[in-house]
Amino acid sequence: MMGSFIEIVYGNNERMFCNADCASINLLQFIRDKCNVGYHDLDLADTNGVIKSLRKSFNGRASLQLESGCTYIPVMFIPSALPGSASTAGMKITTVLYHQSVAGKQERTL
Repeated sequence: MMGSFIEIVYGNNERMFCNADCASINLLQFIRDKCNVGYHDLDLADTNGVIKSLRKSFNGRASLQLESGCTYIPVMFIPSALPGSASTAGMKITTVLYHQSVAGKQERTL
């Protein structure tokens, strides 16, 4: 049986291919480790910015939500305070991509 391979773009235009024919939790953990992002609420977005919501179906097969041969970008969901509120119910979404700043230091894009 042929696997359902996808391309992940992360870091400073780094790319890796993954077999998505596994549980979503396993794929996301592998990507989290490879991207060195620690424990953040991680998901994938396609190149149009559509979030695939793998994090909501950890035990489901990732290949049911991802199209074989397509490119995806890891995104992190980071708690942030809502304007005018002390609560952290809001979430900030950021990619796991880097760019060169004016000083030459790599920074995460938002």
